[in-house]
Amino acid sequence: MSTIRIILAIALCPSFAFSQVGFERYQVEDGLTQNSILALLQDGSGYIWIGTEDGLNRFDGYSFKRFFQHGNDSVGLYNDYIWSLLEAKDGKIWIGHSNGISYFDPVSGTFKNVVIDENLLIISSY
Repeated sequence: MSTIRIILAIALCPSFAFSQVGFERYQVEDGLTQNSILALLQDGSGYIWIGTEDGLNRFDGYSFKRFFQHGNDSVGLYNDYIWSLLEAKDGKIWIGHSNGISYFDPVSGTFKNVVIDENLLIISSY
């Protein structure tokens, strides 16, 4: 019975139920590499990872750290067009980009390029 009362209270007073929710908007002027976000992930350490068409961003709640392509550098991000992000159980951040798959190792602070194909064709689902 108490569950029904809580549901009714929320349904009848939506402004009260959501009055504690706040939002911040971040843009290029705030340190983001681009305003169009293609991938988003919060890792186990609390960092927010943001994939854009112009690089990878890590947000700690205060500022952005930006990661960009380093050409064919074996320890740098291979491509700036980030499509997907996933955190593995070991804490590595897997990154799907326009030329394949890479991962970021938070212990070493480096990227490892796993699958690279210069002729890869990505078709967007959005």
